[in-house]
Amino acid sequence: AGTPPASTTRRNTPPRHRSTPPTRHPNTPPRPSTPAGSTALRTGTNPCVPGARGDAAPLPLGSVDLLPMAFASGWASGINAYATVLILGLIGRFAHEPSVPTGFERTDVLIIMGVLAALDLTADKIPYLDSVWDTLSTVIRPAAGALIGALIGGTQGGMPAITLAAVGGAAALASHLTKTGIRMAINTSPEPASNIVASLGNDVSVASITSLAVLHPAIAAVCAGTMLVLGVLVVSLVFSRVVRGFQSVRRFLTPAARGA
Repeated sequence: AGTPPASTTRRNTPPRHRSTPPTRHPNTPPRPSTPAGSTALRTGTNPCVPGARGDAAPLPLGSVDLLPMAFASGWASGINAYATVLILGLIGRFAHEPSVPTGFERTDVLIIMGVLAALDLTADKIPYLDSVWDTLSTVIRPAAGALIGALIGGTQGGMPAITLAAVGGAAALASHLTKTGIRMAINTSPEPASNIVASLGNDVSVASITSLAVLHPAIAAVCAGTMLVLGVLVVSLVFSRVVRGFQSVRRFLTPAARGA
């Protein structure tokens, strides 16, 4: 019987199985690729994470309200800057509104602003003295509006803070100029009641717009913009009286011009 032939041995040995890649069914959807966000999460460059490498941090939620708040607060600063800071500080301290700069809530700041606001409210109701006070405040009020805007955007830093400062300063300058022109026109009237009525209207407007600027910034901005447009229209309609009022204030301040 002997050893079987080599050909018979190869025939009876089971064939080896080669590993072949699995076949994909024609209707099977392609396997999704790994999204770029997952790689960013692993490498720390996720664009949705503030402070990630190579990506700018997005603005926090609610930052869209900062622009109308800066505009409305700036408008109020152009009327009475001290009262605006005082009201913002009181709202931030007692209503705990996070949008109010914390520096306004300090006790010393509230006391100083309260004293200056009282002086402003008193001088604003005296004929001729109100225009003199407005003239002296030509630099203070726009600067205060810009400062308030910058502090409102202080948490953002960089360009957002600069933008808010520019908006607040421009709004304060515009409202200050319109108020100054209207009050000079009113000073041409011999009776003092019109000065007091106009001053009280300004006081109510400042308190209302400043409060709305914190609680409802968009509504405050619309109201402030409307009053600004109306003020410009009034000044343009009574511009001749504004010039006469300016001349009256100059005679009031200059004895030589008064005797002329």
